[in-house]
Amino acid sequence: AALSVLLNLVEGAGRTSWKEKRHFFSIALGSLAEAVAVVDVAATRGLIEGAQADRAIAVGRKVGSMLAGLLKVHGP
Repeated sequence: AALSVLLNLVEGAGRTSWKEKRHFFSIALGSLAEAVAVVDVAATRGLIEGAQADRAIAVGRKVGSMLAGLLKVHGP
């Protein structure tokens, strides 16, 4: 899921139409939500430390804010 965020951002950036860019940026945002959920599950199951999960989730929130900004710029 985390790799999908990066790859969809790159693919969207390479598109020429706003509609296509928005499509890939939206997919990236969904993949980000999935990656954050995986981190949460891993922490709940004791696979990673809570502090590590907290940092990863905080980064996810920052990236999510940036993606939301991209979607506004490339909005309807």
